Formats: sequence, structure tokens, C-alpha cells
Amino acid sequence: MLKEYQEAQAALPLPSGSSWPAGAFGSSDNDTFGKGVGQEQAEMVWECAWEGVYLAAPAGSAARGSALTELDKVKQTFTYRSGFDDASRAYKDANLSKASLGDPSGIKNDYTANCAEGNK
Repeated sequence: MLKEYQEAQAALPLPSGSSWPAGAFGSSDNDTFGKGVGQEQAEMVWECAWEGVYLAAPAGSAARGSALTELDKVKQTFTYRSGFDDASRAYKDANLSKASLGDPSGIKNDYTANCAEGNK
């Protein structure tokens, strides 16, 4: 799982000033998890980092726009394509749609509910 988590990091650029938590979930390759858990954890850390940037940036700013562009890539992730059910994909889609119209409430709710301190 740790190897999968570390490999996923290469395709998921974090915002400037962010860093990857060491040993998300497990601390070694001897820990047992199902296939995809490391990938999903890396994607969660990545998404939470960008949600934090989005929420910290002033409305209408270039920083907020860049963060939203990055967050829209969630639709290309393993978690979105394979781990989410239809309701979860609809939830993400609605949050991104609201954000594109200037309403940060969906992203704020997701960040509050899903981004533990270690994922920020």
C-alpha cells in the first residue's frame, strides 16, 4: 500500500507549500490493504490540499481559479472513476459546478467533512 501511495504522488502535483504526509494509513509494505487504497489515499491528500488553497484564496482571484482548475481533475482520478458510486460522483460534480459559478459552499462542506488534519 505504501508503495502504491508513493507512486501515485508522482501524478498528483500538490500546491506550492504543501507536502505529502509520510506513511498515510500504513507505515510499510507489510501492512495489508486492498488494491487501490494507496492510490485513493494519495488522491484524497491531493484533493484536500487543493480544496484548502481554493478556500483560502480570495473570490475571483487567479489563485482560486487555478485551484478550481486543479480540482476539476478529480474527474480523472481512480477514486472518482472506480471508487465512487453514482451519488458520490454527482456530489463532486455539483460541488465543482457551484464553485465554477462562484459558490464555494460545496467545496467548503467537502473540505470540512473529509479533510482530516493530515490531509490538509
